[in-house]
Amino acid sequence: MANAEPKNVNLRLERFEYRAVFSKTGRAKYISHLDLMRAFQRVFKRAPLPIWHTQGFNPHVYIMFPLALPLGTDSRVEIMDFALTEDIPYGEVLERMNAQTPVGLEIVSVSKPEHKHTDITSAEYVARLRREGHTVLMVGDGINDSPALSEADAGIAISDGAAIAREIADITIAADSLWELVELRQIAMALMARIHSNYRFVIGFNGALIALGVAGVLPPATSATLHNFSTLGVSLRSMSQLVPSRRTVGGPP
Repeated sequence: MANAEPKNVNLRLERFEYRAVFSKTGRAKYISHLDLMRAFQRVFKRAPLPIWHTQGFNPHVYIMFPLALPLGTDSRVEIMDFALTEDIPYGEVLERMNAQTPVGLEIVSVSKPEHKHTDITSAEYVARLRREGHTVLMVGDGINDSPALSEADAGIAISDGAAIAREIADITIAADSLWELVELRQIAMALMARIHSNYRFVIGFNGALIALGVAGVLPPATSATLHNFSTLGVSLRSMSQLVPSRRTVGGPP
């Protein structure tokens, strides 16, 4: 079976955390929070620095910012946390990043992030649950939810939430009702059940055709015809509705 992991993404590698203090002045003060993340993703790619990716279903570059400043505001003490897959000296990381930052952005310092033992954030809580072997689903709509959305196995954002949360999340709910999560779960379970059912039928039916052909019971032309009809039947069944409509499953109107 083919590997389902995304290409060119470093998964399950050692993680080395860094904290960068940077300034955002001049024309750069008009860069939005979401575009700032994209700008630093390009910086890491061009530096080049081996950026670490989140371990969820849809891996993302591990970059975290505090609350966003209002657009058009200068700052010389912005903070960005990120992680690399290699332990590179802080000075070298600073030099590489500054060589690629656009005008108005400058890395002031790079150091090891220090967290107080009393600080319990949602991201740390999610990470602890995953280390304990739990599968974690995180729902959030704000900038402060972004780290936890990255850490979770599956992150879900609300459509009218912060842009950075929608960018990081694996799934975005278009409606304003969490009932969509129930429907999503029903659809996912029904889809996996149908996939397994189709797989068992294809293996069993084609295996029987091969056995009957080898035994001389069925001629090749008949086997090929039955195979084509079975393929058509599986395709038509796969096009049928997965789950009943919302009204029939007891959901909200």
